[in-house]
Amino acid sequence: MTTILLISMRDAHERRRLMLAQLELPGMPPYRIIDGIDGRRLSAEQRAQIYDDVAAQRRFGRDLTPGEIGCAASHFAAYRRIVAEGIGVALILEDDALLGNKVLDVLERLQTRLDPARSEAILLSHVVRYSSWGARRIDKIHWLCRPYEAYGGHGYLITMAGAQAMLSAVKRIATVADDWRHHFKGGILRVSAVVPYVVGTSPTANESQIGERLASGGPLARWLQKYLWGKFIFQLFVKPALRLWRQEQTW
Repeated sequence: MTTILLISMRDAHERRRLMLAQLELPGMPPYRIIDGIDGRRLSAEQRAQIYDDVAAQRRFGRDLTPGEIGCAASHFAAYRRIVAEGIGVALILEDDALLGNKVLDVLERLQTRLDPARSEAILLSHVVRYSSWGARRIDKIHWLCRPYEAYGGHGYLITMAGAQAMLSAVKRIATVADDWRHHFKGGILRVSAVVPYVVGTSPTANESQIGERLASGGPLARWLQKYLWGKFIFQLFVKPALRLWRQEQTW
C-alpha cells in the first residue's frame, strides 16, 4: 500500500489544516508528516554541510535561494524516512497540493505497475510538455507519459529504490528538488508523468513561506533559450521528432 509523506513547515498551521482535510477523507492511504526545513534559518555551518554552491553555480549560473535549499533538504528528509522505514512506494506531497477527484483511482491502478526495487518516480502534478512516444494507458482518461518539461514537487510517487538512488547520488544539494530532467538524465530515476494531472496546487501556493524560485542563468542565456531555442530549433526539430504535446494547467 502507498504511504503518503506530507512535507510541511511546522508553523504552517493553515496549510496543514487544508491538507489534513484532504488526507483524512475515507479511502485515503495512511499519511505521515515530515517537518519542512526553512532554508532561511540555516546557519552558515549547516548550509555548508548540505549545500554545494560550486556545483549549483555550474548547473544554474547562480546560487540556489535559501528557499530552494530548504525545499530540497525537506524532500531528502522524506527520502531518508522512506529508506529507514522500508516504505515500498511513497506519495510525496507538499502542503500546497490540491488532490483531484481521480487521484485515488489513479493511485490504485499505478500500484500494480510500481516495483519498489526499481528506481522510479511518477509525477502526479502538472507537466508543461510531455512526449507521446511509448505512452501507456492507465484508464480511459489518464496516460503514463515521459515528461519533457516539468516543474513542481508538490505531488509525486517514488519507490524505495528511487529514494535510495537519490540519497546515494546526491551527497550535497546542488539543484532544486523538482529538477526532474537532471534526475532522469543523470541516470538516478526513471521519471514518468500522469497526463492529465491529478494533483494541482491550492491558493496557498501563491503565498510561499520559504522563498521564490529564480530563473537560471543571466539575461543573455535566457534570451538565447527563449528565442534561438524556443522559437526556432525547438519548434522545427525537437517538437516533431519527440512527439511533444503541451498540457494546459486548468486547475
